[in-house]
Amino acid sequence: MASLPCVFEATEECLPEGRLHYDAVCLTQGTLRTHFGAAGRKIYIAANAPVYYPGERMFSPDVMAVLDVEDDPRDSWSVLVEGKGLDLCIEIAWLGWKAKDTMRHVERYARLGIQEYFVFDMRKSVLKGYRLTGTSRSYTQLFPNEGRFWSSVLDLDLVVEGKQLRFLDGQEAVLHADERVVQSNAVAARALKQAQEARQRGLVQAACARTQAARARTQAARAKAEAARAKAEAARAKAEAARAELAEKKLAEALAVIDVLKRK
Repeated sequence: MASLPCVFEATEECLPEGRLHYDAVCLTQGTLRTHFGAAGRKIYIAANAPVYYPGERMFSPDVMAVLDVEDDPRDSWSVLVEGKGLDLCIEIAWLGWKAKDTMRHVERYARLGIQEYFVFDMRKSVLKGYRLTGTSRSYTQLFPNEGRFWSSVLDLDLVVEGKQLRFLDGQEAVLHADERVVQSNAVAARALKQAQEARQRGLVQAACARTQAARARTQAARAKAEAARAKAEAARAKAEAARAELAEKKLAEALAVIDVLKRK
């Protein structure tokens, strides 16, 4: 491995393409690694890594994928060492030699048995896809379905949005790292807002409960006072009834005396 070449010869293949190309490659690699890492799927994703096939010149796809392999850090991919070739390559063209991506790689990747190959022309916002069928070592070109190219290797759809290559999982967009951060922040903000609203509702409900308790205490005190007044009124009524009964008794006694006196 130490004796294998790790740099390109001075050919069109090694022409630098600048930051826009670099950012697009990093974004594509990061999006796929984050997605499959979160899904727990075993797939190796790398960008611009040296790839060695027996008897072939070294090449370095912009993005590559190998199924059923742990996504451990590697400096390169050697088919003899790994015991397995690539399953998918993605090339992103910006300033480089277009024939390399659209002609030479189509023939070479198919001959090497790489199951799928996608090439995205950022300047023209055009995506092309190729797939091996059966035992053939030549690609069949793929055609989009409503703008979506399905990858059997990734089990995702590839689409173009402006000058960006995006991935769809069913109807859901596969988010890149920055979008995941924004989404997480939005979820956290919603959770904080809901917590604050719940707290505010709790404070309002507690204030209402305290008001109702105070009102109940006031009503209880008023009822107690009413009960005391009613008791006092009952006592006075009983006393009045007793006095009236005593007066009637005395009146009856006086009338009896008068009646006796009259008869005498």
